[in-house]
Amino acid sequence: MMTYRGLEGGSHTCLQPPRDRLAPGGDGHWPFWAKARLVAALLAVVSGAACGGGVASSTAQPSVQVSPGSLTFGSQAVGTTSTAQSVTLADTGTTAINITGVSISGDFSQTTNCPTALGSGSSCSFQVVFTPTATGTRTGTLSISTTATSTAQTVSLTGTGIGPLAGVFTQRYDNSRSGANTQEVFLTPSNVVVSQFGKLFSLPVDGQVYAQPLYMENVSIPNLGVHNVVFVGTEHDSVYAFDADGQSTTPLWHVSFVNPSAGVTTVPNQDVGSNDINPEIGITSTPVIDPTSGTIYVTAKTKELQDPSCTSTCTYNYFHRLHALDTTTGAEKLGGPVVISASVPGTGYDSVSGTVTFGALRHLQRPSLLLLNGTVYIGFGSHGDVDPYHGWLMAYNATTLQQSAVFNVTPDGERGAIWQGGGGISADVGGTLYVVAANGTFDANTGGTDYSDSVLKLQVQSGKFQVLDYFTPANQGVLETADLDLGSGPALILPDQPGPNPHLLATAGKDARLFILNRDNLGHQQAGDAGALQFIQGFSGQLFSGGTYWNGNLYFQAVDDFLKQFPLQNGTAQSPTLAAFRTGFPDPPPAVSANGTSNAILWLVQADAYGTGGPAVLHAFDATNIGNELYNSGQAPNLRDQAGPAVKFVVPTVANGKVYVGTAGEVDVYGLLP
Repeated sequence: MMTYRGLEGGSHTCLQPPRDRLAPGGDGHWPFWAKARLVAALLAVVSGAACGGGVASSTAQPSVQVSPGSLTFGSQAVGTTSTAQSVTLADTGTTAINITGVSISGDFSQTTNCPTALGSGSSCSFQVVFTPTATGTRTGTLSISTTATSTAQTVSLTGTGIGPLAGVFTQRYDNSRSGANTQEVFLTPSNVVVSQFGKLFSLPVDGQVYAQPLYMENVSIPNLGVHNVVFVGTEHDSVYAFDADGQSTTPLWHVSFVNPSAGVTTVPNQDVGSNDINPEIGITSTPVIDPTSGTIYVTAKTKELQDPSCTSTCTYNYFHRLHALDTTTGAEKLGGPVVISASVPGTGYDSVSGTVTFGALRHLQRPSLLLLNGTVYIGFGSHGDVDPYHGWLMAYNATTLQQSAVFNVTPDGERGAIWQGGGGISADVGGTLYVVAANGTFDANTGGTDYSDSVLKLQVQSGKFQVLDYFTPANQGVLETADLDLGSGPALILPDQPGPNPHLLATAGKDARLFILNRDNLGHQQAGDAGALQFIQGFSGQLFSGGTYWNGNLYFQAVDDFLKQFPLQNGTAQSPTLAAFRTGFPDPPPAVSANGTSNAILWLVQADAYGTGGPAVLHAFDATNIGNELYNSGQAPNLRDQAGPAVKFVVPTVANGKVYVGTAGEVDVYGLLP
């Protein structure tokens, strides 16, 4: 029994609540529902409702409490189910309540042990799980209606869906430059059709996007939460990080490497004497991401006043710099940036006193970066063959950003660019590098050191690049004279093939031939190209930017030709299947998305309108039968899916249900329509 003085000064004697209901737990602490029950009883006494005197009322007081008020599930792979989290419902009033309704929204579900009626002082629970249906932040609400209140009790629910693809960290998805993402579970040949698939949103940027957009999921951005992120580099020397799922088109962060007030700008195309990239040159090659350290490596070209206070007849310097940026903030790290410079011994046509020196103005950092075993590899070619230039390959320590090795394709000659139509420096699983050089001096077959129009197999040994092997077409002299360089595309490293030569690569150039080579014996230069395992003619135009491999098939698109699919048998290309699709210059590099060996789609971005400012066109084909075009961005009425103005050699990025297409001034994002 306990006595409490009422509001009117009288004393009221009330029955103490049952001890078995309100007794503290074994640890001496009151359960939260017991405390709430006691508080409710005391309030009832104060109001007179629980006692017989004063303003007392004998009406029972219903009360309910839900705890916690929110649940956060963190990151969960799309299509999988999280561990359950618990929500407790307690009757904290003096009378029983009825549960009249339970609902849950979003990618969440619940089970419960709660009865229809809940007795006074008792509790029950709901078990909530998260099964994301898409990537990005997912939200929902658990609502519980009872007779205790006129409005439902709610619990907010949050989780992050992540796809099976953790990221696209390098150009063409991998160091072999296969062009295939085999972890795509959302996009299939049945749903990539104009009624279900189209343009979702655009991400505005400040320049042309030649670099392939890169993707990284589940990135924690300070003060902005966790996001799937797409990274974009522009010719205006900017790097952007955007939410990849379109929660906002405002950048999560943006850094610029120009500062006009200090005399630091991009390089006007007039300065390099070429219109290949215009009107400005900044970031051209695709960066590379180290997901372990959270670093994105990118090179940028700038024009800088020697004296920032100069206003007329000024002197300018040109620079390439290697930047290492924090993926969460864009801040420089590792002591970066560093100025890229190099020199090698040689008697080349621009040598001085037996030394060939890298000149920043004349060289274009075109091939995509390679990150391999703690080293960043960077290749250089020219701006429109404007002399003097050479092909350069440089290695930088990914932790210190210090240069560790330098290679010049033609130290005793001229030219020999490494540009590869923007394709990246390739590597096999053993860590051996492959580059394809363009027009210039070739004398390696007579003991020289110049390797133009050649596929080069390289390793760094004792701080120096060593040429382990090479292949050069028999007609190299013709290629050089007619500007039909072999090096207009990268080396495509194939996975091990059945047959006598399991280690293959494929490459193609401007003379409209596709070569399949044995990586264990590239063949050097031989009459009739006898060093090649196979060379395929029959393309009606030049080949740029390389091909794609998926599930025993090679895909190549030539200028003014039909898209071709070559099945491989024991490492030998068979007669191709042709698509009805054909395009002018430039031929687009294809890419494949698939769920392993199923639901494969071949994508490419038609860019032959780039010279007139016309739009890029995204195409999708059934990769098992490229004669079946599934979709293109010109199909929908009213320009629904139209992309921005085209730029050359664009590789589409397919990641976790979305396709990212770089254009002039924006990245257009395609996916399944809501």
